Amino acid sequence: MPRQVSTPNHYAYLKIAEGCRKRCAYCIIPDIKGPLKSKSVERVVKEIILIAQDLGDWGKDLGFRKSSGVVHLLRELLKEERDFWLRLLYLYSDEINDELIDLMQSDLDMPIQHVNNEILRSMRRATSKEDIIRVITTLREKLADVVI
Repeated sequence: MPRQVSTPNHYAYLKIAEGCRKRCAYCIIPDIKGPLKSKSVERVVKEIILIAQDLGDWGKDLGFRKSSGVVHLLRELLKEERDFWLRLLYLYSDEINDELIDLMQSDLDMPIQHVNNEILRSMRRATSKEDIIRVITTLREKLADVVI
């Protein structure tokens, strides 16, 4: 069946991964969607809005380590000789590093459910209040116009 686009003509969503490898205490996504399954770079090359349950995990099941998978994917997308905007949906703070920030220009969708370390531990998050504040501080230092 052909794909039916339900967005305006100037943008579209493309899910680049399905499932999740995190096991947060409150979340059922891994049970419903299964383990992380990322699409290959060749299948993602011309899209604008990148979306996954956890974008920072893209490629870890394909052999990439830490955030190098999503950084690799972004570099491949940026090779396009066209004017387009990449929006990254659902990029957790524990996956954001300087290499990734250096590729960004203005917009980031970073889910922050809490900044209380005790609650973050009980949620089984791989981050802390201090890590989240450090990422936000770094983003604001390097990208003055960043929108979070």
